[in-house]
Amino acid sequence: MSGGWATRRTVTALVLGMAALAACAPPPPDEPLRKPAPPNRPQAAYGVMVPSGDFQKLQVADQVRAVDPCGLIDRERLAARGQIATVGPDFAFGDCAVGVALPERARLLARVSIDLSVGEPGSKDTETRQIAGETVLVDGIRNDHLQCVYLVPLYFPASPPAAGAAVPDVIEVPAVQYARVTAFMFSPDRNCGIADEVTASLLGAVKENRLPRRDQATVRLPLAERSPCELMSELPTGFSVSKFDAEIEPYECYFTVKGAEAGPSGKTVSVSFQLDDADNALLPIRDQRLIDVGGHPALREQDVMTNSCSLEFPVGPVVDSYLPGTRASQSEIDGSRKQVIVRVSAACPVLDRLAPIAATTFGANR
Repeated sequence: MSGGWATRRTVTALVLGMAALAACAPPPPDEPLRKPAPPNRPQAAYGVMVPSGDFQKLQVADQVRAVDPCGLIDRERLAARGQIATVGPDFAFGDCAVGVALPERARLLARVSIDLSVGEPGSKDTETRQIAGETVLVDGIRNDHLQCVYLVPLYFPASPPAAGAAVPDVIEVPAVQYARVTAFMFSPDRNCGIADEVTASLLGAVKENRLPRRDQATVRLPLAERSPCELMSELPTGFSVSKFDAEIEPYECYFTVKGAEAGPSGKTVSVSFQLDDADNALLPIRDQRLIDVGGHPALREQDVMTNSCSLEFPVGPVVDSYLPGTRASQSEIDGSRKQVIVRVSAACPVLDRLAPIAATTFGANR
């Protein structure tokens, strides 16, 4: 397959039950750059009507959330290199890392990770590499002598047009989601070989229609299959969504509300799912203060200059990726304990109205 990164992407015959990977070469000079997209019929999502292109983006995000990143890493193969010490979320919400205690190293674990919530590559991600017959990008910022990092394009199938509509000969995927595959701290001469193996395994799982699912995962992450955009469906009386720019970001959501507290021009609301070290989940920093939101502990922070506020609250049990009895430093054992955090930001009057609803919607801890 071609490694051309033209603006047009199409879904080829490699459409699987959940996902497909494909890339097409740029069109000949005499062919139009873009072919007709499916009819732009608005559809309902999270309590608002969105154009079909945006609806497809939201569907891609749904499919990303359904995939278990831990299930994409071949632990048996890694175990041949050293003892598996950790398995679970690492830094980003939506990632999974496997820590390996190498025989030749007494302290730091080597790691292999897959992050499914990457989005579009950056301007420095221009180097390409062929792996398992597919073209992947080399991460232009993170790749260095300590780690080898690839960006793997994931093409999810677009929804067909509504019944009775003319089907175009090319259905455009509205955007491309990328997975980031990282091999870290094995050795400069082995990192990329291991990253190649993991990437090939990921591509094989897609091609053979055996992508692991979150609902069958052995490492369960609270809210991993849910969208932060769900808050739009639960707005209090007097509020309505005036603007929603749908994107693929599976664990972030931005929208504008209008209403009495939001003013005539409306106010932007952001909602995101994040990870924090379990011991710091409710530890105030900067100007945060611990408050009670309908019986749920939360951290509230206010910027007096802009009158904007943010709220953070933990959801679900602590997720511990450390495997008891395996070799790891105390700092890595402590750092393996993660807490899911929901963060909501908005103008302070708007946030105060949304806070108890958000806590209930996402199941804040008590």
